[in-house]
Amino acid sequence: MDIVDTNKISPVFITGTYRSGTTLLVRLLDNHPELSIWADAVHFFRYCFKKYEPFSDYGNAFKLVSDVAGRLHNRFGMDVDADDIHGSIDKNNITYASVYNAIYSSSFFLQGKKRWGEKTVLAWTSVEDFIEMFPLGKVVILIRDPRAVLVSWKKETFAKKPLYLDAIFNCLGIMQHSGKLKNKLGNDRVIVLQFESLIKNTEHVLDELCDFLNVKYSGLLLDTSKFNDSKDDKHRTNLAFPERNKNDSGIKTGPINDWHNLIEKDELLICNRIAADELDAFNYYDLRDEVGNDSWLKKVFDNMPEYLRQNYLKWKNCGVGHEGYPLDPTKSENWDPKTCKNFVE
Repeated sequence: MDIVDTNKISPVFITGTYRSGTTLLVRLLDNHPELSIWADAVHFFRYCFKKYEPFSDYGNAFKLVSDVAGRLHNRFGMDVDADDIHGSIDKNNITYASVYNAIYSSSFFLQGKKRWGEKTVLAWTSVEDFIEMFPLGKVVILIRDPRAVLVSWKKETFAKKPLYLDAIFNCLGIMQHSGKLKNKLGNDRVIVLQFESLIKNTEHVLDELCDFLNVKYSGLLLDTSKFNDSKDDKHRTNLAFPERNKNDSGIKTGPINDWHNLIEKDELLICNRIAADELDAFNYYDLRDEVGNDSWLKKVFDNMPEYLRQNYLKWKNCGVGHEGYPLDPTKSENWDPKTCKNFVE
């Protein structure tokens, strides 16, 4: 068994909000001959991190790996060899970092490549933990216009109306945190990208990203025919918007502006008021001048479910956003039936 020093490896962690283009970014990066990047798999910070205490106990590490393998089989039909991962864990140095790496360094996940990475949305508050676990790790944060996220999430989420409005607070949260994380952890650890730039200038953005990841740019990244469907759900990529034109790299550009025709007036007024400063900071100016006033906004959220009202009050009183789902994603009843291959209640 080879002992790996997690202080000397550089895995990749990608996060953003839901419907922000992170799955597309994963598919593009996974085309690189050195990178094995996963979109819907372990979600270590969501399901595992600090949930198997005391973790120095090998029995808890053993259970974590077994639970991961069982969930991936039940939900996605993935046949991960838990015994193989168990055997690769150094019993004399059991840490969350070493087990996280053991899982993704297994043959099932690494698939003959040199370096692993995973995407988990709504996980920007875990970025510092990731870098503490892997000091040479790389974090990619993807930002998208909150109004586009809102209308896309409205079409995708299982949460009943009006809980989809929580997308506004999540967008606010990541837009506020991204710059702080980059400033604190450094430009060599964190890069912040915008979905619109990725769509408009795909090759340029990927070249910049490869430089950040310290890998040589490869034209294979742009070969959409090579997207690995086994690593995520193909139907999720740009699903919520109809197909429009494509850029020179074959990437659909419709999702950039289609929200204009899909957003309702009240949604626009709410989003433009709550995320006003961040819309300016990220140069999202379209329809920016239509803003709901504060008294109207208070009346709107006074009649919302408590979950949304609390997020509104958090913004109103503290000026901050939110990270989280209105429905707990760790509970199987909230899983998308289209992704559940072998699950039985």
